[in-house]
Amino acid sequence: MRSNSSWLSLLIGMLKWNIDAFSNGKPRPSRICNVLKDHEGKFLCIFSCSASNIESNEVEVLAIQKAMLLSIIFFLCFYKYRL
Repeated sequence: MRSNSSWLSLLIGMLKWNIDAFSNGKPRPSRICNVLKDHEGKFLCIFSCSASNIESNEVEVLAIQKAMLLSIIFFLCFYKYRL
């Protein structure tokens, strides 16, 4: 059953990562899916990859780590071309 939650607007210029990571059992092959949206809810980046045979808590931390790394890369690329 789907929830009726909706996108809440962010302040102008803010970005938000929606992170999903899942593992089917302990430890099993895992997947990571990260989505980056801007303040209007527009998709800026979608990232998905498989993870090794790890537990669900570990794959959640890995998903957050990947989002943080991508954020740093985007930040550096953005300011590289603005200077």
